[in-house]
Amino acid sequence: MGKAPKASRYKRVCFLRFKAVQQPIHFSLGYGNQSLKKCIGTIDFVTWNPTHRIAEIGYAISEEYWNKGFVTEAAEKVIAFGFEEMDLVRIQARCFVENAASEKVMKKIGMSYEGTIRKAMFIKGTHQDLKLYSILREEYTRNA
Repeated sequence: MGKAPKASRYKRVCFLRFKAVQQPIHFSLGYGNQSLKKCIGTIDFVTWNPTHRIAEIGYAISEEYWNKGFVTEAAEKVIAFGFEEMDLVRIQARCFVENAASEKVMKKIGMSYEGTIRKAMFIKGTHQDLKLYSILREEYTRNA
């Protein structure tokens, strides 16, 4: 049996902080083995409504680590945590229309495109459109 690719041997998600009770839940993405610990990005529940049992995730990663599967791996774990530990019924994510890599992550983790939110965010002096994706508990359970 062949050896696993070097990058996958060292991939891991570090759950460094947990803030509970209606505050964002923050996880840091770590890369390395036991002797090398480097934060390369974050993934968060940026909004959480316990009453309605819904949340939104957001993520960012250092450009050096783009397109290596780290965000997808971390997002799968965060989605599982949301449905299994937080008892959520819906998790959503948004990305800028031109951010194809982020959209690809959302599709890979089982989210479905719901539409484009026009002029949803004012960034760098202009209003930006955002794509909205979501996954429901029954879709997660069916695909797990």
